[in-house]
Amino acid sequence: MTDTVDAVVEVRAALDPIPNVHAIRVDRPPGFEFRASQAVRLVLGNEARPFSIASGPERPYLDFATRRSDSEFKRAFFALAPGDSVRIVGPRGRFLLEEDRPAVLVAGGIGITPLRSMLQHAADARLGTPLTLVYANREPSEIAFRAEVEAWANEVPDLRVLHIVSQPDLGWKGRVGRVDTDLLAAGLAGRDGALFYVSGPPAFVQRVLEATVPLAIERGRIRIELFRNYEEP
Repeated sequence: MTDTVDAVVEVRAALDPIPNVHAIRVDRPPGFEFRASQAVRLVLGNEARPFSIASGPERPYLDFATRRSDSEFKRAFFALAPGDSVRIVGPRGRFLLEEDRPAVLVAGGIGITPLRSMLQHAADARLGTPLTLVYANREPSEIAFRAEVEAWANEVPDLRVLHIVSQPDLGWKGRVGRVDTDLLAAGLAGRDGALFYVSGPPAFVQRVLEATVPLAIERGRIRIELFRNYEEP
């Protein structure tokens, strides 16, 4: 079990992977050890929110990202710039990649953040674990970290990436619709006995769980991470 660290850290960079998503990179505190896709409590002023760590444990920094909303906390997060400070408390969470099992990672919208941590870890540690990322968004412009994810698909052995959008633009040549049983079956191909990691808004997670039923996926093979107060992508 890792020890909890309570530290004030400096923002080193603002990444902003797509419009309406703000991402920051902060110093990694001394002694802060975590497993891929764990989270922290991020404190701004008198408020705190759980935030998935969006970077892998091999990196000397921590990344966090969120989608814009009208809450005071989110406005404060979007205002963060290099040189500002935030307080983090962690690590925490049990949404953990089991490295010795094939996996299907299913993300809806900003739910990509903990799965990005898993994928970065797979790349940095050269795991070789058979992985499929199924990533659903409303529009192609809302695919966060797209270039990075697709680069990993070319670099990481046995990683497959399946994008799907519900509102394609004229240039989109990929899958259109929402995550369903057929798409999950495609993601599962060649991953016998795979675990499912499902991350996103509650309505999205429920849709994915329902789509697994015809595939006879035992509930014990499914891990979920809910991102509340977001619409289904």
